[in-house]
Amino acid sequence: MTHLPNLFIIGTQKGGSTSLHRHMSGHPDIGVFREKEINLFLEGVDIAKRLEELGPPRGGTEYLLDGSINYCRYPRHGGVPGRIVEHVGRETPRFIYTLRNPVDRLISHYFWNSERYGEHRDLMTAAETDDVYVATGQYDLQMAQYLEHFTLSQFCFVRFEAFRADPQAEVNRVLDWLGLPHMVIDTEVRLASTSAKTTRAQRFPGVHAFVTGTPALRRTLQKALPDRTLRRLNRALSKEVVREPVDKETRKLLLERYFLDSIEKTEDLLGLDLEDWKTP
Repeated sequence: MTHLPNLFIIGTQKGGSTSLHRHMSGHPDIGVFREKEINLFLEGVDIAKRLEELGPPRGGTEYLLDGSINYCRYPRHGGVPGRIVEHVGRETPRFIYTLRNPVDRLISHYFWNSERYGEHRDLMTAAETDDVYVATGQYDLQMAQYLEHFTLSQFCFVRFEAFRADPQAEVNRVLDWLGLPHMVIDTEVRLASTSAKTTRAQRFPGVHAFVTGTPALRRTLQKALPDRTLRRLNRALSKEVVREPVDKETRKLLLERYFLDSIEKTEDLLGLDLEDWKTP
């Protein structure tokens, strides 16, 4: 099977992966598909058919990049590392993992879903009832799946905070790790972000609660409608409201309930200093 990726940006969602992918796709030695998140190795995907849909990649041939953040959303999507081994091999793949303060990441993820996909629950209820908000930011949990199949030397970790402060330096560091020459990045590429002042609320919360509370119906709509259509539908059925800031006590609760232990395990597992994440 041709055109299989050997370089992966595996997350994290709301951690700068889209901007990093845009930078990396500009390198002459890195090839890309026409979509960032090809989700080639998710359960149930017909890889040959998916590759045919995508068409031939463009760009360089040293590395072929797959930027699917769903690869680090266990347990929502399980078995990804094993499928990569099966189709790409154990020694070949290289992984770039963007890491963001998990409380900040969860909050950004929540408002992103509110603005674009109609998240109607309050922040704490969403965190308590939807594992993807919490598990995505438990990096020890996500990496444990990969380290059953790959070695730590196959991973390059990019801190969101460092990437935001100096994207050129972080891109250079990744290129050094890949053994590729530096390039000047496009300064027009910006980190995607949620509005700090406004979000969106549903005009018909009962209807929306029914749809989102019925998993089979929700999955059917997600499969039937393109992502762009879902976003437009949400905008039509919602209204802009003032975004209330998340107070320090809520941040502290999120940290202590879901992430503090995970941060410490991540430090031990990956050999990183994440001390600045341990205060709300």
